[in-house]
Amino acid sequence: MKKVEKEEEKKTTEQMQDSFVNLYIQEKCPTATNKIKELLVKSGYSKKTVDKTARNLLTTDKFKQKLATRRAEIAEKYNVSAERVAEEYAKIAFLNPKDYFQYDQDEGITVNDSNKVDLAPIQKIKELRSGRGRNGKNLIELEFYSKTEALKSLRDMMGYDQPAKSITAIAGLGAGGTIDRESIKSAILTRITGTPKPDPTRIIS
Repeated sequence: MKKVEKEEEKKTTEQMQDSFVNLYIQEKCPTATNKIKELLVKSGYSKKTVDKTARNLLTTDKFKQKLATRRAEIAEKYNVSAERVAEEYAKIAFLNPKDYFQYDQDEGITVNDSNKVDLAPIQKIKELRSGRGRNGKNLIELEFYSKTEALKSLRDMMGYDQPAKSITAIAGLGAGGTIDRESIKSAILTRITGTPKPDPTRIIS
């Protein structure tokens, strides 16, 4: 009995482009040629012509339009905006450890209750045991997201290389020539949206 092989149904150009756009976004819009070629092949493009496709596709108006449309769809579905992204990065970049734990000679390090702090900057929470039996204590270990990486991401979003110098003109100097964290966060949102974040202390009920 002759074995009948089923050929995989070929995708249309439109389907391949849509598939590639999705993979391209999932992989954080890579720039390396080898990675782009890998995504093209996964999307259904021919290995024989993938070199040429990788060189040309990303520069076409059709691809740019598809990419912009897909990004807009995702942003609308998940309520994603530059302001929200920057605000989350700012929580990490300008985190003050004093908001989460204190230290003194008698009690050592004590951690604040979770309902009193913002958990967004925390990457990992561990429960540890110190000592044995009745004298043992349950301890909490907090691991935060990288402040340096958050600052780099904010720098890239803003398009400047020295955020401390670029942002001071927007934030303004406080008493003694200092800038507090809230002023900097407000300045970042102003840079993105053009609208300063309202000061809750100035809202009149």
